[in-house]
Amino acid sequence: MNILPCKANLFKKKVTNNPMCPRCLDKEKTINHILFQCPFAINFWFASPLTLYSAFMEGNCFWSSWRVFLQIASNSGNLDEIIQWIIFRMWILWKARNNFIFKHQTVSPIEVINLTSKQCQDYIGTLVDNISYNNFCKNMR
Repeated sequence: MNILPCKANLFKKKVTNNPMCPRCLDKEKTINHILFQCPFAINFWFASPLTLYSAFMEGNCFWSSWRVFLQIASNSGNLDEIIQWIIFRMWILWKARNNFIFKHQTVSPIEVINLTSKQCQDYIGTLVDNISYNNFCKNMR
């Protein structure tokens, strides 16, 4: 996970002189911090439909936090669907982080959740359209 350009990794490679999170200005900005521990991420996950509470995930290890999320998810229903749901939301969090840093766009966790819901619906709509189109094509042969 040290390949993603978070401030902690860039600091280790001497690309930046400050490893702190520009959003909360409190902790070193690791991948784990961006996706699970930053107050923005904590509010994002807690306000999500699964109401996951990520504040208790301490340390800088993404994989230990991921295992905790999987353990929680395994008790919540269809594991494959929930894993996709969590990964999609981690990607949205990463995009929100990029927009904050590079475009200076400040949005609330609720706005990001609403965007996530819209993008999920668009994605599912595309899948349904493709399935309908593929079935249509099969029937036309």
